[in-house]
Amino acid sequence: MLKKNTRIVVLGSMPSERSIEYQQYYGHPRNHFWYIMAEIFQEPFPSMNYQTKLARLTDRGVGLWDVIASCDRRGSADQRITNEQYNPLENLLSYPEKLCALALNGTKATDSLRKWENIHEVLPFERKQLPSTSPVPGKNVKSFAEKTMLWREFFSHYIEVGRTL
Repeated sequence: MLKKNTRIVVLGSMPSERSIEYQQYYGHPRNHFWYIMAEIFQEPFPSMNYQTKLARLTDRGVGLWDVIASCDRRGSADQRITNEQYNPLENLLSYPEKLCALALNGTKATDSLRKWENIHEVLPFERKQLPSTSPVPGKNVKSFAEKTMLWREFFSHYIEVGRTL
């Protein structure tokens, strides 16, 4: 979900089965995304209904999208993704007056964006691979506090964030 005031787009890889079932970004209740946003912006994102979450996030200048539009995958694990079909990320170029950064949610989002750029064009935005908000331990496991610190640090370069805890 993007608006003309979007300054940062969080790019995930592909939604989990639960997120697809719920038709919500980061819809699995154990995913850390909304909890990290709550810490960064000092707002109760986890307890909000989904439409309110999106509205509050977009009001803050944050948009959500995925690099992958469709794929083959058994389960929700990123490492099982094959036959990636990409979203039209070139549409991000229509937001140049405000959009300045891409927050890449984990390794798969980063790798998929590189593949997309090899086919299309390099997007002219600052980007940073951030720790995945998935609760499933990966090879670069970080605590919730470490994830939050890294996400907050990146966001604070581009938008006003809540007080540091």
